[in-house]
Amino acid sequence: MAIKTSRMNSHDKLRVLLIEDDEEDYDFIRTLLSDSSPYGVRLDWANSYESGLAALSQISYDACLLDFALGVRTGIELLSEAREKGASAAVIFITGHEGDGIDLKALNVGATDYLVKGEINARTLQRSIRYAVERNKAKLELKRYKDHLEDLIKQRTSELQETNLRLRRQIDERLGVEQALRQSEEKYRFLVNSSLDIIYTIGPRGIITSLNPAFRRVTGWQPEEWVGRKYVSLIHPDDLPIVLERRQKAESGADLPPAETRVLVKAGGFRVIEFQSVPIYAGNSIVGTIGTARDITNRKEAEEKLRRARDDLEMRVQKRTEELADANLALINEIIERSRIEEALRLNEKRLEALLNLSQTQWTSDREIADYVLEQEMKLTRSEAGAVGFLDKEEKVLTWCSAVPGQIEGPEIQTGEAGTWADAVRNRGPVVQNDVSIAQADQKGLPFPHIYLRRFASVPLLDGERVAAVTVVANKNEYYEQSDLRQLALLMDGMWKLIQRERSMKALKEAENLAAIGRALSSVAHDMKTPLVAIGGFARQVQRHIEESDPDWAKMGIILCETERLEKLVEDMLDFSKPLQLQKSHEEIDAILQESVAVIKHLAEEKKLELRVEALEFAPPFLLDRLRIKRAFINLLTNAVEASPEGQTVTICYHMLANDLVVDFTDSGPGIAFEIRNEIFLPFFTTRSEGTGLGLPIVKKIVEAHEGSLEVLDTPRGTTFRLRLPGHCQGNESA
Repeated sequence: MAIKTSRMNSHDKLRVLLIEDDEEDYDFIRTLLSDSSPYGVRLDWANSYESGLAALSQISYDACLLDFALGVRTGIELLSEAREKGASAAVIFITGHEGDGIDLKALNVGATDYLVKGEINARTLQRSIRYAVERNKAKLELKRYKDHLEDLIKQRTSELQETNLRLRRQIDERLGVEQALRQSEEKYRFLVNSSLDIIYTIGPRGIITSLNPAFRRVTGWQPEEWVGRKYVSLIHPDDLPIVLERRQKAESGADLPPAETRVLVKAGGFRVIEFQSVPIYAGNSIVGTIGTARDITNRKEAEEKLRRARDDLEMRVQKRTEELADANLALINEIIERSRIEEALRLNEKRLEALLNLSQTQWTSDREIADYVLEQEMKLTRSEAGAVGFLDKEEKVLTWCSAVPGQIEGPEIQTGEAGTWADAVRNRGPVVQNDVSIAQADQKGLPFPHIYLRRFASVPLLDGERVAAVTVVANKNEYYEQSDLRQLALLMDGMWKLIQRERSMKALKEAENLAAIGRALSSVAHDMKTPLVAIGGFARQVQRHIEESDPDWAKMGIILCETERLEKLVEDMLDFSKPLQLQKSHEEIDAILQESVAVIKHLAEEKKLELRVEALEFAPPFLLDRLRIKRAFINLLTNAVEASPEGQTVTICYHMLANDLVVDFTDSGPGIAFEIRNEIFLPFFTTRSEGTGLGLPIVKKIVEAHEGSLEVLDTPRGTTFRLRLPGHCQGNESA
C-alpha cells in the first residue's frame, strides 16, 4: 500500500506517520493537525500493518501515531518489529479502549505516550506529538552521548596506557565531552521545562530536589515553594500509606506500574494525578527517585459520572427486574388459581356425567350399580382403592357389595368391630384420615387388607334415620378434601335412589306378574283338582280289583303315581296363587331342621349322600309358621340333594348374625350360573327336565311372608342358598 502524504503547513518542521486502518480516523487526525498546529506538520498515512511497518522502518520520521488494533495484528507487534529494524521515531499509541494494561504494554515496547480516540482534541494531540518528539530526541541524544562517552573512555584508557604524551590531547577531548554534556543537559532541561506532565526528583528522606514548570500548571504552586521540602505534605492523608509503600519498593529497585494519588493544590482541595517513578543510581547505590505525574482529575470525574450513571442504571434495572418478578409471580398465581378452577370445573363435569350415566343406564342388578358407582368414586377422587357396602336394618352387619377391582369381596363384618373408617356409620357423618400411621392402623374390616393404607375417606348413606350403606376410598396421592366428600355423597345418594327405584319397579312388576300368574294358576288348579281327584279315586278302586300278577296292575300304579304328582303340582299352584295365612308359634330351628332332614333322608340314601346339620352357635326360639318353614327347608334340601353327585355331602349350617337367624343350605353340585340367578325365583323357571319351577318361588314367598330374605351366595364350588329370618321374630312376640 502506498504512503499517502498530507501537508498542513508550508514550513515543514515535523514529519509524522499515521498508521491507521480506518480512513475516518485518518481524516479526523489530519483535520486536528491542520486546524491547530502552529509548527507545521507533514502527515503521512499508512492504512495497513505491512505498509506501516515498511514506512516506519525505511523513512526517518519525527513521530508515529500508531493504532493499537490493526486487523488481526496489533500496534505493539508492529512497533517491536520496527525497533528491531532500527526505527527510531517517537511512537504514540492511539487506542479505542482505555485500561486493560494498554499503557503498560505500549511503554514496555518503547512507546512515548498513548491517546484514547474518544478523548483526542487538537490541543492534546499537538501536545502529545511535541512531547513525544522532544522526549525522543532527548532520549536519542542521551543514547548518542552515552555511546560516545563510552567510546571516549575506552579510547582514553588505551591512550593512557600507550603514552603520557597524549595526555594533553585527551584533556582537550575531555573538555569537549564536558561541553557536549552541558549542551545535552541544556537540551534535557529544555525538555523537562517544556513537558506538559510534572517531572520530579526526590532525594533521601523524601525531600523534593526538583520540579519542572508543569508543577505550577497542575497545582498552582511555584516549584521553588516545594523544592527542599518533604513531598508527603502534598499527599492526601488517606493516600499516604500507599505512596510511602511504593517509594520504598521503587528505592529497592522494583519495577512498578503507574499509580494514582491526590495532591494538594494552592487554591485548596486536591487534584488526582497518575504518577510513575524509577530509582536514581549513583554507582550501584540508589540515591533517590525520578518520576512523572499527569493530571487525571477531569478523567476521574468523568469516570465517576460514568460510574454513577452505571449504578443508577443498575438500580433501575434491578427495580424493573423486581417489578417484572412481582408481575410474573402474580401471573403464576393467577395461572395456578385458574388451573385449580378449571380442574374443579372438569371434576364437576365428570361428576355430572357420572350421575347422568347412572340415571340413564339400564342396570341389571344392585351389584352392577354399585360397581359403576365405585369405579366413578375412585376415578373422581383419584384413589387407589375403594369399596361400597350395605348395612342391615339394625346397622350392625355390613356386607361389601363392591370392592377394589381385581380383589375378592370381603365377608360380612360387625360394624362395631370395624376400624376408624366405620365411624362414618357410628357417627352418621363423613370420616377423613390423612395421617399415614393412623390410617394404616385403623383398616380393620376393610376388604383390601393387603394394601398399605396411607389415607382414606369414608362417607355414609342415610336413608331417613338409618345408615343404609357406606363407601370408603383410599390412598389418594394428596389429602382428601371436602370436595372429595361431596363427590362421594352425591354418587352414593344417586346410587341409593336408583337402587330404590329399581327395587320398587321390580317389586311392582313382580307383584303384577305374580298376581296375574296367581290368578291363572288358581283357575287352572281349580279346574284340574276335581278331575284329578276322580281319576285318583277310580284308579285306586280298579287297582284293588286286579291281582298284582296282572300286567295291568303295574300300569295302574303308574297312573296313580302320575296322578299324585299332578295333585302335588296343583297343591303348589294353589299355595303360590293365594296369600299365605301364617300360623305362628315359638319353634326351635334345630327341631324343624331335623324333621326336614328325616323327610328327604330316603332321597339322600338313594344317592349315598351325607346330610350334615351344623349349629355354629345357639339359636333361640323364633316366632314362625312351623309347617310353612318346614316346607321351605324341605324344598331347599330336595334341590340340594338333586344337584349333588353321588357320594358327596349336603351341609345345613345355621348361626346368629346380630339378632337375625341365618341358615345356609350348601350342595356339592356344579353351581348356578350368575346370569340366571335372578331368574331361578321366577315361577315355572327350572333347569331340570322333571321340575315344576315352583319350588324356589314358594320358598321365597314363605320366607318373605316372615319378613326374611333368600339369596344365592358366591362360593368356590357348589351352591349355597342363604335363608335369613329377622331378629324381631325372637322372644315372646305374638303372631
